[in-house]
Amino acid sequence: MGYCDKVADILSTCDSTNLNLVSGVLLVRAEALQTVKDTSNPFLITAATVVDPTTGVYPIVGSPYRPIKAEWLLNSVVANYEVVEGAAVPDSYSQNIGKIILTDSETAVGKQTMKGLNSNLWKVVAKLKGVGNQNDTFHIYGVVNGLKFLPEATAPEFGNRVVGMFKSVAGAEEATPNGVNLLVNTFANTNTLFNQRLNPVVI
Repeated sequence: MGYCDKVADILSTCDSTNLNLVSGVLLVRAEALQTVKDTSNPFLITAATVVDPTTGVYPIVGSPYRPIKAEWLLNSVVANYEVVEGAAVPDSYSQNIGKIILTDSETAVGKQTMKGLNSNLWKVVAKLKGVGNQNDTFHIYGVVNGLKFLPEATAPEFGNRVVGMFKSVAGAEEATPNGVNLLVNTFANTNTLFNQRLNPVVI
């Protein structure tokens, strides 16, 4: 396990300033998230499993493949996209998800987290607000090809902390502009899995 693979939970608890952040996202290494599509709708995921490719089971604490909890600006996930026009094929979409603030980016741990984020591709499992139907609450972004973390220029309003977004890599765009839906049997079951970092068994 390389040094740059280690990523800590990205939370606001260490911050002395109210940055108005709320948890609502899991970051999963692209190669670790296995999904099953609904038989009648390819944009609905009915099973999501996290597997450490080095062990073949759910990642233990300390594994670089363990899902990461993250907190987002503006109390919710802000998703955007860019259209990549297809000539003889359907359009694809470069998904842009963020923004995220590394509230401890001035520390050695925060710098390690930033390097770990930027060194891998991620799939973002998000709990959205304001959906019309409760069953549409959970989405996965970058479900096919993963997303890259791209730091932005620091800004005074964030105390010069590292801020960044997750974005599709050029040539590895997605089929939809706003991810795919995730519903594992029921909303309650999906919500429980989400709160357990997609671990189906909590000891």
